[in-house]
Amino acid sequence: MYPIATHTGCGISHARRMRFAVWFATLSLSLPVAAQWAQIGWERVATGLKQPTLVTGSGDGSGRVFIVEQPGRVRILRNGALVEKPFLDLTARVGYDKERGLLSVAFPPRFAERKRVYADFTEDDGTIVIARYKVTADPDVADPASEEILLRIPQQIGRAHV
Repeated sequence: MYPIATHTGCGISHARRMRFAVWFATLSLSLPVAAQWAQIGWERVATGLKQPTLVTGSGDGSGRVFIVEQPGRVRILRNGALVEKPFLDLTARVGYDKERGLLSVAFPPRFAERKRVYADFTEDDGTIVIARYKVTADPDVADPASEEILLRIPQQIGRAHV
């Protein structure tokens, strides 16, 4: 037999720990279900997206919602409407197939001042790339030509994961 837990030196007796566990379990079971679980649901907010992988905000107070599409585009949802022009279009740069593609973007603290965005994507050969891009004078557009590669992780052929 293996002990369930071995804990020494805490200064609390086994009997006292058991009384606390019973009290906590009783308290948990006596709470109403509504207090334990939030009610959630689904609501369609946009159409016309291709393989969305991430929904995020930039933290700049603009209220824009950024949606990453696996084939290589980052789209903006503003006031419930999808902006026609992509925020960032890396479709010519990204290797898109099954688990590959544009997987994520990240916005640094003080994004409005720094005007940089980070992207995580795979190239055609499966190499994972982390790159940084500059936002143009139009805050709704990042420049793909400004790419600065920060990290490249080559993948072995046939391996799905690092």
